[in-house]
Amino acid sequence: MISVIIPTYNRETTIKRAVDSVLGQTYKNFEIIIVDDNSTDNTEKVIENMQDKRIVYLRQNSNRGACVARNIGISKARGKYIAFLDSDDQWVSSKLEKEVEFLENNKLDIVFCSHKVVNSELTKIVPKSEIKEEKIGQLIFYDNFITTGAILGKRDCFIDEKFDNELTRFQDWDLVIRLIKKYRVGHLNEVLTVNYIQSNSITKNDFAGVISLRKIYKKYNNDINKNGDINAKFNDRIARLAIQCNERPMKELKISLRSKFTIKCAVKYVICLFRMQAILIK
Repeated sequence: MISVIIPTYNRETTIKRAVDSVLGQTYKNFEIIIVDDNSTDNTEKVIENMQDKRIVYLRQNSNRGACVARNIGISKARGKYIAFLDSDDQWVSSKLEKEVEFLENNKLDIVFCSHKVVNSELTKIVPKSEIKEEKIGQLIFYDNFITTGAILGKRDCFIDEKFDNELTRFQDWDLVIRLIKKYRVGHLNEVLTVNYIQSNSITKNDFAGVISLRKIYKKYNNDINKNGDINAKFNDRIARLAIQCNERPMKELKISLRSKFTIKCAVKYVICLFRMQAILIK
């Protein structure tokens, strides 16, 4: 059995689409654990109208964040495998079947598929091409190409390595970095998950992103510092988000320049040095 964990908060307009995409899976042996993070809209009523004995609904007494909700779901999971789905996203109908088959055939602990990102500005496929197992550990520090909804793995992996409750963004990135260090992780190069970026999505929160990325950088400093390109790119990512928050990320820009000098980063540094970061925001 697969335990599908869906954290939700005020998603009355999208939760049904997400759950329906699980109920419509070609792989039928699953349970759905919905952890409601104390929604204040009609999310609970929408879920109550879904008549399926495989749905388990858990409601929090206070709003504690998606990581806490996912970890609660993990603690209640009864399946051999665990998969995650955010309540505003959806799966292709063959997602679970194909991932279980890929995981077992390749003797993996965890598998992730490619996913489509959809928002008002663009649509893109992540990752763009197949990533070999032996390359995942290095490339994961370059970019966050494994979204939560794309992951399926053995239950014991997530009991061992849980989501970091202190992170408000990039929780999936942090978790995957830890999992790759300990387990065999493989990429199924098929688009089986669709991520919708909502106007009120935490993904849009640059301030939360800056705080989380700085925590991740501190946590994996030794790994990131081994490669100048990775160190430069990681700090430039922090700097870009910080500038959007009207910060002057001089520390990150200095590290980026020392790790790998680029004209673009140097220009950013000079502009921020003279407190003109509003130009970059515009």
